[in-house]
Amino acid sequence: MRVLVVYYGGKSTFIQRDIDILSKHFTVDEMRIKESKDIFALIKKILNCDVVYIWFAGKHAGISVFLAKLFGKRSIVVVGGYDAAKVPEINYGLWAVGSFWDRFLAKYALNNASKVISVSKNLVVNLRKYANITRDISVVPTGYDPDFWKPGNAKKENIVLTVALINRVERIKLKGIDLFLKAARLCHDTQFLIIGVKDDMRKEVEKLVKSKNVEILPPLPPEELLKYYQKAKVFALLSLSEGLPNTLCEAMLCGCVPVVTPVGAMPEVVNGVGYIVSKKDEVCVNITKAINNSSELGKMARKLIFSNYSIWKREEFLLKLLNGN
Repeated sequence: MRVLVVYYGGKSTFIQRDIDILSKHFTVDEMRIKESKDIFALIKKILNCDVVYIWFAGKHAGISVFLAKLFGKRSIVVVGGYDAAKVPEINYGLWAVGSFWDRFLAKYALNNASKVISVSKNLVVNLRKYANITRDISVVPTGYDPDFWKPGNAKKENIVLTVALINRVERIKLKGIDLFLKAARLCHDTQFLIIGVKDDMRKEVEKLVKSKNVEILPPLPPEELLKYYQKAKVFALLSLSEGLPNTLCEAMLCGCVPVVTPVGAMPEVVNGVGYIVSKKDEVCVNITKAINNSSELGKMARKLIFSNYSIWKREEFLLKLLNGN
């Protein structure tokens, strides 16, 4: 079977993981759509494939699904987060800031693809609410490799870690960095670490730092990131919107206790092995609880991700999906 993977913009780690999974079993080609002129290349690639596999329901998905139907090919759309989000207070999400044509083509893709899958139940609820999508949508989480993301041999330290790509000013609030730094001021005896701040955004983040217990690092490769997951007792993700965050699942596999806001799939993921913060002034309190209970909850966090979000489960589902089962 020949599978064409289509995506827009950069190739995220979860897109690459799906490409790696599919490449083990099928002949896989890929297409990154950046400009309208790419449509001609897309037509040629669709003509030479059996299934079009599209990450995110956006303008590129609408065009890809239309061409797939035109040429009698199956199409699968994967909903990941932004494409099911509406957060007008920070101008985030397709259904908050997308143009008429972006939203029109996304709805076309969602209603006309052969199959739609979502990485979380919460995103399906959002699509029903914001886009009035009524069709069946299968939920299959992105998968994580527990043989790579695992606890280290050294004893964990009193470190609270957050990992988020900060490459634009608006992502500081989106990823809850402001709340994270407020908690650092209150929990002044604990080390707080932010990983993922691009060099040109460092000064913007530093403006919010009001205590000496904060360290800021740029994005790191997986091998380096793993070391910090293994050191930290707590992983805090205080976002205003999320799909199914890679960093949360990776950290939990490494024995970090999660402290998260009640958005996206995070409550589904945490599921009793961490702390869900519903009020901004409760972040430090919950972080302290997480540190004090880190030994027991850290083991439970790894076990939960291992059981429910392994890379092998996603591979099994994708194989059935592509084979028409």
